[in-house]
Amino acid sequence: SRVHWTVDTLVGTVLRAINNNCPAPIRRRLIKSLAGY
Repeated sequence: SRVHWTVDTLVGTVLRAINNNCPAPIRRRLIKSLAGY
């Protein structure tokens, strides 16, 4: 479960970095590609 927690934390950090650094259209495209849509 510690590994799972670490993965969740990493994903949250990455998503926060994307939110802070990317304009909305790029962010949407990134989230879509990450989510597999």
